[in-house]
Amino acid sequence: MKSAPKHNQRKEHLDHVALDVEFLLISVIQGVALVTLATSAVGPMISMETGTWPYIAVAFLFILIFWSGAIIHAVSFIDWPIDLIHSFLYFLASIIEIVAITNLMHPVLWFFFLFLF
Repeated sequence: MKSAPKHNQRKEHLDHVALDVEFLLISVIQGVALVTLATSAVGPMISMETGTWPYIAVAFLFILIFWSGAIIHAVSFIDWPIDLIHSFLYFLASIIEIVAITNLMHPVLWFFFLFLF
């Protein structure tokens, strides 16, 4: 009978570890997307290419929306054991997001990759 509380404590600890890993993964991946956006946006912003500014703003909103949605998802559903396939999907989504961001100057590719995202 005394092992049940210890088991629950271990499970709670592992749930917290899984959630911490998920938060770290989400934040680092979206940090990479944010850096990509920043480096892609410098040129058009300095040269005053105002036609690309809406794309930059939308890309920034996409990063914030994806990050906040992923955090809400993690808080709601992530527990031990860690689902690696689920975690790998964050990488896939981030790659598509980053490819879209690097195509700020090419609207057709921009919209195509955001559609995939």
